[in-house]
Parts: sequence; C-alpha cells; structure tokens
Amino acid sequence: MSASELQAGLTSGESIPDAVAGNITINAKGNTNLSDRSLIANDVETGAIGNGGFIELTTSALTITGGSRIQTITNSNGASGDIEINANGAIEISGFTEDGLFSGILTRSAVDTSGPGGNITINNSQGSLNLANRGFIGTVTNSSSNGGAIALHLNNLVLDTGGQIITATTNLGNAGDITIKASESVTISGESRDFLPNPLLELETFDLNALEFITEPNPNVAESGPGGIPYVSIERTPEQIINGTTVLGAAENQIDYFSFSITTLHSRAIFDIDNGFTGGDGNVDTKIFLFNQGTGELLEVNEDSLTADGAGGSLQVFGSFTTDSLIDTTITEPGVYLIGVGAFPSDVSNNELIEGATPEVGDTYTLQVSLENLGTEGVSLPEDRFNPANFNPNVEARSGLFSESIGTGDGGSLTINTDKLILNNGGRISTDTFDAGAGGNITFNVGSLLEVNGSSLISSIVRGKGNGGNLVIDTKKFQLNGGLQQLTKISTYLPLYLKLL
Repeated sequence: MSASELQAGLTSGESIPDAVAGNITINAKGNTNLSDRSLIANDVETGAIGNGGFIELTTSALTITGGSRIQTITNSNGASGDIEINANGAIEISGFTEDGLFSGILTRSAVDTSGPGGNITINNSQGSLNLANRGFIGTVTNSSSNGGAIALHLNNLVLDTGGQIITATTNLGNAGDITIKASESVTISGESRDFLPNPLLELETFDLNALEFITEPNPNVAESGPGGIPYVSIERTPEQIINGTTVLGAAENQIDYFSFSITTLHSRAIFDIDNGFTGGDGNVDTKIFLFNQGTGELLEVNEDSLTADGAGGSLQVFGSFTTDSLIDTTITEPGVYLIGVGAFPSDVSNNELIEGATPEVGDTYTLQVSLENLGTEGVSLPEDRFNPANFNPNVEARSGLFSESIGTGDGGSLTINTDKLILNNGGRISTDTFDAGAGGNITFNVGSLLEVNGSSLISSIVRGKGNGGNLVIDTKKFQLNGGLQQLTKISTYLPLYLKLL
C-alpha cells in the first residue's frame, strides 16, 4: 500500500450500545508494505455508540514507513479494538512524513470519556522486529479508562535512532504492561531529535550579539589581548545583569540564558565563570550548559573546574579545583547557541529547559564569554516543521522501552525475557512517573549477558508524587560500562534486586 487507506469502525451517531464494528483480517501470502502515509485503521469516532473491531494481519515480512500506521483509536465511550500481527520474517517500522507524523502501530483511548484502549500483540518468533528513525509501537490512554498492553514474541528486537516501544497514561486510566520475549537478543541504541518539541526556540534570552566584544588584555580572560579571541564580560550583581553600563535585565531567582550566533565552522568558544565563589555574601556554586538553540541539543555541561584554567578570577576551593564553571570548546558548525547558567545541582537533557537550583537574588558572578566568528544581531532561528495536529506517542529523543505515567493513573510493568540485553549510546528503559500515578516494575530475565554501555539509562524514578517501581534483574553476566564523560546509570527509588545466575 502506498498513500492508501483501509478503514473500518464506527462513525458519529451510528450503531447501538452493544454494537461492535467489523474486524479487519488480512492474510498476505507474501510481504506487506505500507508507505507514504498509508493507513489501516479500525476507529471509533466521536459520538459513536459501541466498540471498535480488531485488526489481524498475517504476513511473511512487514514494512511500515513514511508516516504509515496500523491503528485502533476510540474517541467515544466504546473500547478500541486489539491489533495482532503474525509474521515469519523481518518487521521494519521507521521514518516519518515531512510534517512529522511518525510511522507506527498504535492503540489509543483518546479523550477523557473514551473507553479502554486495545492491546497490541506481535507474534514473530522466528524473525526480527526493527524500529528506527522515530518508528514506534505504542498504546496510550488519555482517559479514565486503561490503556492496552503490548506483548512481543520474537527472535530479535532492535531499537535504533529513536525507535521506541511505549505505553503511557496522561489521565486516571492505567498504562498497559510491556512484555517482550526475544529468544536471541534485545538491542537498544542511539537517538533521534527529529520533530522533538524544542522549548529553546521560544525562550527569552540575553542577546550577546548586541554587545561589543573586545580584545583588550584582561588577566581574568583566557586568550585576551592583541590577536586573541574577542570577549565580553557579563556581570550578575545582586540586582541586575549588566555589561559595563548596559543593563541586560533583572537578577531574579532564575536560570540565566545568553544567546549568540556563530558564522563559521570550527570556532572556539570559552565560557568562564569568575567570582561565583568568593567566600562571602552572594556565593553561588554555578553549573553551566551549552546548547544548540536551533536543534535543542545539549552540547556540553560543566560544574567545577581547575582553578588554573580560564585565567584568573576564581578562588581555589578544594585541591586544585574551584566551584566556578568553565567550558572551553570548539563549535563545529554555524548556528544560534545558548549558554545557560544554573546552580548546583541543576540538570537538563536534550530539548529541555534547565531544571533545579538557580542563582538567587543577591547571588553574584561574572561570566567571561570569548567567541571566534561571532554573528550579527538578529540572526533568525529555524522554523519548527512539526504539525501539532499529528499525534505521536513517542517520548524524548532516545531509543527505548517506556511505560510511563504522566497523570494520576499508574504506569505499566515492563518485563524482558531474552538471552542478551544490550544498551548502547544512550539507549533507554524507563518506568518513570511524573505525577501522582505509580511507576511500574522492571523485570529482566536475561540468559547470558546484560550489558549497559556509555550514556545509557535504566530507571524507575519518581519525578512527581507517585511511588516508584522495583527493578529486578536475573542474569548470568552483568556489565555496566561508562565514565565521567559517558554516564551510565541504573536508577530506582525502590529496591534493586540483582541475581547473578
């Protein structure tokens, strides 16, 4: 199918309370391909009475690309139908349309009064399931009814470049469970920032392009002086943020964001906090963050630095270190960038605003900014191509498995049974809870190897008021690899049970 639709369901005002929409059953002797926003749907429309029918597809291999979907959605009181895929070859789900509709398999309870969402089952015990480039399998409830469960029976599962499997709740209903049986392996790796919401695009900032950068020698500024890198000094006083006699704004309890543009490839940039720690009033333990404002990507973070770096202006606090922050980097491509100044222990990820501690009224510091190839005032940011009318269940940028509560309903449990489970390059497994709902448990039954590598994260974290889930790991061999620059985490607010077989 290309740019085609196959639909059943219940339309507005039709049917009787006990009615059930017809089912869609497809038996394909060969492969099945859905491309160019093709759709197989069995939906219950707003005002319809009754339940949706199921979708059953039996095929050899299955490919879903270009924003195509298989879906059952209920916008009324009735339940949405289940989706069952039976295959004996590769299943590939990837890609999106130009306006950001992601390819995937979806069941959804869409509005407050909608009935339960359908389950998704994939039976492909001899084949693989590959999700990439924002492709997804998801069940979502935005209602007081429960969302559907996801059950996968596979040989191999690969999630790459933002491929995700998701169950989620944003309301009173509970998210469905995720159960994966992969006889050989589960591999989760990478990320995609395509069509992620970017709050940095609408952020009010202090514009460094509008200020005069100078090269006069300054003992507190690295690379200053004739032939050096042009710099500007931004001072946060107890009341204001200033550059010399120019007032940029008030010094409130806030993260301070400063924007600037770079015109040339491979331009050096230095951001050096001075006098954040002085031993007297106004002390602030700074933490600074460098972003690409156009893409939302977090480029670098620094909390403490060596006192000898960044020239003078910082007091030695412990050993050879100071609590004043420093980033000395090379910006690889032209664009619009942000430096954000927070306070320890503030934190952030890609396409997010900095959260946590901020400089407070009365806190003081000086930010020395040295930039090669600074742009001119008024450089425009890229337009956001995303169409808000497109519903995608995906969360964040990273490839992963997610069963999350963003409402008062509980998140689902997440169970993986496989011989090898490997997370690389930011791969993510999460049952985090962000509101009053409880987080689900995570259970790994791994035969020979569980390997979690740099920048990957397994978590069941309370980020709201609900309870967190347990994390239970049974495996023969467990490897947790990472370092200061590639942080690997397993985080839970409740017990972690680890059994080496």
